Amino acid sequence: MRIFDNVPVILHADDYGETYNTCVEMIELMKGGHLDGISLLTNMREYERYLNLLIAAVPGMPFLPLINIHINLVEGRRLSLAAPDDTGLVDAPCTRWTWMNLCRTSFHLPAYDTCGNGMKYREVYRQLVDEIKAQLLRGADAIAVLQKTAMESGISYTPQNIRIDSHQHAHMIPVVRRALTAAIRETGMEVDYIRNSHELLVPFLKHKSTVNMIGVMKNRILALFASGMERYIRSLGLTPSYLCGVMMSGHMDAVRLMTVMPDILERCRKKGFGLEINIHPAMMLETEVTEEIPMESAQSFYMSSDRHMEALTVRTIRAAMIQQFGDSKTGNNPDEVRS
Repeated sequence: MRIFDNVPVILHADDYGETYNTCVEMIELMKGGHLDGISLLTNMREYERYLNLLIAAVPGMPFLPLINIHINLVEGRRLSLAAPDDTGLVDAPCTRWTWMNLCRTSFHLPAYDTCGNGMKYREVYRQLVDEIKAQLLRGADAIAVLQKTAMESGISYTPQNIRIDSHQHAHMIPVVRRALTAAIRETGMEVDYIRNSHELLVPFLKHKSTVNMIGVMKNRILALFASGMERYIRSLGLTPSYLCGVMMSGHMDAVRLMTVMPDILERCRKKGFGLEINIHPAMMLETEVTEEIPMESAQSFYMSSDRHMEALTVRTIRAAMIQQFGDSKTGNNPDEVRS
């Protein structure tokens, strides 16, 4: 985390652990010191391979980024149904949930999983609790190993408890949020951060070149659920942050981002909030497409050349912020462990 213009800002990349190539490209950014945080997927079939790749890379990093557990309910595998497997692979069926059918279930509307089976609220809620617990526990183990590796390697890191976000912001959906609170309670985990996918709209409307209608729709849908998440975050004694990365999701170019940033930072200062800039800077290769990820998503998002554009955005935004405000990563966090 860095302090820019008196606002705690995290430049954060999602989807570590999606595929081998996404891992390699994100590690390159981490070794360059460009990322303050990453989100770790724990329910992909080759999770152990991807985690070991990250562990091996830690000694070559200037610092270990903060690690969020990226709860994944709409892609990947049902970790809570995984059978014991000595190969290190996640041997479990792929998820049958989608953002839409979970949303419909939240409001007790007719909903069906991807195999056409009806979804009943109580049954889905309990399944979600079990799945979220399984992913949180696996993620907690990974965080402990990564921080231990950093300490033993003399790499700077910030001691952390559990930090949580989710794939496609699914934790914002009411039934998922309720399941998440139950999972946290039942595991007894100490939580440092939960992403509230609440993105300011006015700065984007003020600069019309940054607006597209799909982004506006995503922004407004998530805003409907933001107050409930904010209340829960505050109930844990945590300070909420705004998110930047919904309106421009998948197309986070540096020029548009820097255009809206002054207005967003000003609002954060007035509210006393932090800011998470959420970027997807790593590409999946065509040869890596499996049944774990819908082909439509792979072609329109994960395999898009925009992933490399966003990697450039990460480097550009980091350099611009350091030039304007100075590099406040080292020495401004009293909890940071430095070599």
